[in-house]
Amino acid sequence: MSLPTRYSGFTLIEILLVLTILGVFSGMLMLTAPNNHARLLEADVKGFQSILVQTRAAATRNSEHYGISLSGDEWQLLRYGAAQSGRNTWMSVAWDDIGSTHDSHRWSVDTLASISQEKSSRTRSTANLGILRPDVLVYANGEMNTFTMDISAKNDKTMRYRFQSDGLNLNRMKD
Repeated sequence: MSLPTRYSGFTLIEILLVLTILGVFSGMLMLTAPNNHARLLEADVKGFQSILVQTRAAATRNSEHYGISLSGDEWQLLRYGAAQSGRNTWMSVAWDDIGSTHDSHRWSVDTLASISQEKSSRTRSTANLGILRPDVLVYANGEMNTFTMDISAKNDKTMRYRFQSDGLNLNRMKD
């Protein structure tokens, strides 16, 4: 009498288990991938909106004029006041002076921001880094200058957000 032959190979359960594990790992990898343009852009937009809200609150709380300058790949906070020379000018101040909880005030590598005002239009790549001049003004009474700011991904122009200020209201729209 001969013994039954044993088949070598994988069972259906083993194959399904391996596919499930691979699916879970690939899903986790997709969520943490650094080149996810939509997530990076959304994070930049939310961070900048938070900075605008915090700057407005600090301006009314401290009765001071603030500004945000788009220079290079970061947002710079400015305050209008007396400098060491005794003249009023725009000076750079630390973000924690307005109670900001953000660790970084930089655009992601993939983000492009441009701002348009009534008299001028400027992109952050052409900003003169030597002159402290705010692109967004926040007055001591909480009002802002009128501006339109477009934030988009460099590699995908279809994903775009827009901030618009009429002086009193700040609106964020997704195009």
